[in-house]
This record gives sequence, C-alpha cells and structure tokens, in this order.
Amino acid sequence: MPSELIFTVRPDAALPARPISLEEAGFRERAHLQEWVRENPEIIGAGVRIVTFEYDAWWARGGRAADRLDLLGLDEDGRLVVAELKRGPATDTVETQAIKYAAFASRFTPRTLAEKHAAYLSRTGGRAVPDAKALDLLVSHVGGGDLDPDLLKRPRIALVAASFHPRVTASAVWLTEMGVDVSLIEFNAYRTEHDIVLAVSHVWPLPDVEDFTVAPRPDEAREAGARGQRRRETRAVVTLVAGGTLEDDAPLALKTEALPARFRERIAAWIAGDGRRGRAAWRNDDSAPLTWELDGEAWSPTGLAKEIAERATGERPRVVNGPSAWTAEGGETLAEMAGFGRGRAEPRDWSDLHDLLLRVRPGEWTTYGDLATLIGSGPQAVAGHVAGCSGGCEAGYRVLQADGRPSPGFYWTDPDDDRDPAAVLREEGLAFDGEERADPAARLDAAALRARVGAPAEA
Repeated sequence: MPSELIFTVRPDAALPARPISLEEAGFRERAHLQEWVRENPEIIGAGVRIVTFEYDAWWARGGRAADRLDLLGLDEDGRLVVAELKRGPATDTVETQAIKYAAFASRFTPRTLAEKHAAYLSRTGGRAVPDAKALDLLVSHVGGGDLDPDLLKRPRIALVAASFHPRVTASAVWLTEMGVDVSLIEFNAYRTEHDIVLAVSHVWPLPDVEDFTVAPRPDEAREAGARGQRRRETRAVVTLVAGGTLEDDAPLALKTEALPARFRERIAAWIAGDGRRGRAAWRNDDSAPLTWELDGEAWSPTGLAKEIAERATGERPRVVNGPSAWTAEGGETLAEMAGFGRGRAEPRDWSDLHDLLLRVRPGEWTTYGDLATLIGSGPQAVAGHVAGCSGGCEAGYRVLQADGRPSPGFYWTDPDDDRDPAAVLREEGLAFDGEERADPAARLDAAALRARVGAPAEA
C-alpha cells in the first residue's frame, strides 16, 4: 500500500486522490514509464545523463545474448547507472536480472560507450551525431578529463517499480553491505479530480540511517569511492577555473571541521603556531589551483589538506573532501562555489534564469557568476543547466567566462551544432580583442542585469 496521502485541494475542501496502478491508468512500461525516466533522469539519481535505452547488443562467445537493458546512464562521478523498470510490482528476482545487466555493462570502454551514446543521440535527435561529439558530451558531463575505465567497471544499479518484495529489499541491503550500489525506487500513481499524479520515492538506501545500517566497504569498493571523490574534485576545480569564479591570489583558509574528527584538534593546534600553515592563495590552474602560504608550492585542494594533516599529526588521512575543506572570504567553500554540496531534493525552477537570459541583448554578454548571484545559485549549476537546457536558454551562448572568453565546456543544446560561439557573437556585433576576450564595456554585470528585471525582454 502507498504511504503517501495525496489530495486535490479546493478553497472549501481537500479531496483524497485514489491510488491506481499504471496498468489501470492505461500506461505501458516501454511507451510511458521508460519515457518518463528518460526525460527525467533524476528519477534514477541526481546528476545522471542517459547514455542509451532498450540496449540489447550484447555478444558472447556463443553469439548474441537476448537480453534488453531498459536504460543506461552515466552519473557525474563517472559511474554507469543500470536501470531496470517495472510497470507494476517488481518480481522477486529483479535484482538478479539487474546484476546480470551490470555485469554486461561493466565491459563498456570509453570508446564503445561513446559509440552507443552517439547512436542514441542520433536515434532520438533525428540527426547523425559523430562518436567524437558523443564522447565530448560524456566527458563534459563528468567534469572534463577522461572517463575512468576502472569506474566504468563498477556500475550502480537502480530498480524502479510500484513496489518491492521483502526478498528484493533484503537482497538490496546485503548487496549494499558488500559494496554494490543498489537503489530501490518506488512510484505510486493516483487519480485526482482532473489528472493522474505520479509520486516517486527512493526507498533504499535510507539516507537518515545509511551510516549505521551499511557495513564498511571492501577495499575495492572504498578505492572506487575514492576515485569518485577525485572525479568530484576535478569537476569542482574545472568549474571554478572555467567560470572565472575566483581571481588569482584570492585568499583561502583551511576549514578544519571538514577534516576527519580525530585529526581536527591537533591540526588546529599546529596551525595556531603559525597562521601561514592554514592559508593558501587561489590560482586559476586546473591541476594545482592552491599555492600554500607556508612553502609557496602549488597543490590540489585535497593534496594540501592531507599534507597539512600529516605534518600536524604524523598521519595522512585516507579520505578528505578537498573542495569542502577550503573556504574563501565570506566563508563559502570551493565546493559550494562550484555548485556542489547543496541539497538536490527537488528539481530547481530555472524560470528566473531563463528570464535573465532574455535580458541579454545582441552585442552584449554576461557571466555564469553574474547570473548565479542574481538567482542564488552557483556558477557551475548555471553552466550545467544552460548546457542541457531544452527550452529557455536560447541566448546561453551570450554567457561567457569572467575574462570574456567562451567557456571551453560550452555546447549548443543541439548536439549537431558545431558553430563557434565567438563567431556567432561577432555576427551580433560583439567586439573581441586580440586575445579573444569580449569587449568589457558590453558586459552586463549582476547590477546591470538586476536593473533590467521588469523591463520588456528581448531575444
């Protein structure tokens, strides 16, 4: 039985909605449920990009394997997501079926993954997409660099169904304890007075009790998690550099609260002896963006935090979330400035961003940071939405880095569009200097954009 209580609310009454099955509502698994998830991949996990669907081109020594994977995604950490969908209650062997698909998918390489994604984009977009373009889109989704083959070997599993048998939930708990990422996602349909409503709930893992219900992971799983963390750090650094969020030499301070608890007191005491030990300066460099005030050397956020911990305690922590361990003036961490570390419980309404983009006229430009300031978001989140926007971001090419250059990670929403955004901006009348930087006099900063809010929008 569904646990939600859904009501249609009138000024004079709250009318309960009636639970119904998708079958009763006339919806099908492939024609409807699969399409809903494909169009809303956050159902199977935050930050998932659909790679392909209805994939059945598996081959073994004996010939083709007649198995069809519902959906294959890629999350922002660079791990594949294998999704199995059931229109009604899941069978008590659904997890076994998903494990089989995960084993099959673990054989994908970056090259073969790009091939399948190119075929998917070509099929759904109606135009041929080259493998190289598809690979660029996948790499951009995980923050740049290369797809890690070792991470691709450890897919996550997402099971979506109306309900799960206790034998399935027991298996999911055990698999999680053994280091296999499994999510159980239930949906319930309701008929209201005028519509049919679909409610989606992640029933496993339980976020509030995960820390004490899940056993420590095996070493391999821990290492996969560490690689995911390194991927997240890379994304955060690349985002900050690409967006020009911080100026060179911007001061940073170590946030000891972000380090493992058993290190904090000794690290704080060590830093108290010489304030330079806990301070660094930012530099816009993708690989080593921190200059430690103590030694003048370049470090990554995680590498420097671990070095400080080791010098202070004689021990080097295994895991540190570097972008969350360094704060800029004002107290915001690097991770927060890059758009990470914030809740994603509900999809964001981007209409405020879309309205602002309409205020940027031909011959003008603005930055991701200016837009983020006005809508209370982060530059990375703004850039990510513009890159994947299906409507409302037609002027997204007028959003540049703080130095006036187009972002290296910019893509048109049409995957077949390979125009140079700078050339398009020149055609609109925007001037660029000899170093390919847009005319600063044509920039709309946050204050100028704010002044235009409420004025008629222009395309």
